Amino acid sequence: MEATLVLQDCLTACDTHFGMGTLMAHQLHGAQAHACLAAAREELIRLEGLLSRFIPSSDVSHINRSAGRGSERVSADALAVLERARQAAERCGGCFDPTIGPLVDLWNIRGEDFALPDEPAIQAALALVDYRDLSVNDSAGTAGLRRAGQNLDLGGIGKGYAGDALMRLFGEYGVDSALSNLGGNVIARGCKPDGSLWQVGIRHPRREGTLIGALAVVDSAVVTSGDDQRYRVDSRGRRYHHLLDPRTGRPARSGLLSVTVAAESALDADVYSTALFVAGLERGLALLRGQPGIEAVFVDGDLRVFVTAGLAGDFQSSGNQVVIV
Repeated sequence: MEATLVLQDCLTACDTHFGMGTLMAHQLHGAQAHACLAAAREELIRLEGLLSRFIPSSDVSHINRSAGRGSERVSADALAVLERARQAAERCGGCFDPTIGPLVDLWNIRGEDFALPDEPAIQAALALVDYRDLSVNDSAGTAGLRRAGQNLDLGGIGKGYAGDALMRLFGEYGVDSALSNLGGNVIARGCKPDGSLWQVGIRHPRREGTLIGALAVVDSAVVTSGDDQRYRVDSRGRRYHHLLDPRTGRPARSGLLSVTVAAESALDADVYSTALFVAGLERGLALLRGQPGIEAVFVDGDLRVFVTAGLAGDFQSSGNQVVIV
């Protein structure tokens, strides 16, 4: 898809383009908005070139090809995101795992034909998933996977890392009002130019084209994970979605339809939206304890909406029952 760049005036720049496997959109306001937008595009391309396992020359691809044979010298960005991924997996008790690549491939999550593998195949792939097999050595500048056949997939953290990079760029260029949507990962810098808060809609997990609510945000990232984006329904009416549970090797069955996370860090919002969806409401709330600045909106199978206390004044429901937790 060709990028469309619009310079509305000398203080405003908008852009829509394809990157990191998804459609991205930006609107920036500031004296250097157009220069910042160009820098943001370059940064996203650079990071994708380092972190995508589908680019053969990327750091992640080098690590995957060397799995079981040793570590690879990689960039500072790759080291940073992998260390954060390993730490997040440990904090979340394995509900998020950057070594989930074998399962993603087995279910063909990134492809067009969602697969339904049999149990022996699931167990074989699951045996290769373990974040504790990821080694990151900051002093040596290396990272590696312990066992042959293991595979990193940063689909649950890469766009979050990129979002934080964009936030830093906005600050460097003096852009004090911006909204970027990285394929559903939204980052909001400051307020709107008129001083009002940005409004980020949360899609309804069962009514296409409808919102179940919206969040008013400033200087925050908002990420939603749900079972309604990539899925397949079998002949018996069972839904198989793309949010795999690294502990079972199957699509998560946590009683939730979607989770939206708001956080100062885009990386945290990205990781926790996935981890909380996999964990479920009760365990998800337990995971959030001791994580200040990370708030969530849960939607369960009965379309009840549970909002953590830190978002109580910022969430506007579209009519569903709301419980503050």
